[in-house]
Amino acid sequence: VCLLQKGGVGPSVADPLQARPVVLLSVLYRVWAKARSSFLERWIRDAGMQPLEESGASCEDLAVDLAFVLEAAGAVLGAFILTLN
Repeated sequence: VCLLQKGGVGPSVADPLQARPVVLLSVLYRVWAKARSSFLERWIRDAGMQPLEESGASCEDLAVDLAFVLEAAGAVLGAFILTLN
C-alpha cells in the first residue's frame, strides 16, 4: 500500500488523513477477472443461462417472474404435503 497525498505532493507523515491509500491489488484482480471471464461466459452458455443484457427484461420483470416461479413451487410443495397427511 502506497500513500499519495491529496493535492499531488508526497505524503505527509504529520497528517495521515490527508493521504490516499493506493493498492495494486485491484489491477491484479482486473487482469485475473479478464482472463477467467471467457471460462465463466462459456459455463453460463453451457448451463443454458443467458446474460441479463440479452434477455431484454427489466429488473422488475425478472423479479415478478421469479415470484411466480416461487409461488408455483410453493403451491406444488403445499399440495404434496397436504396429500401426505
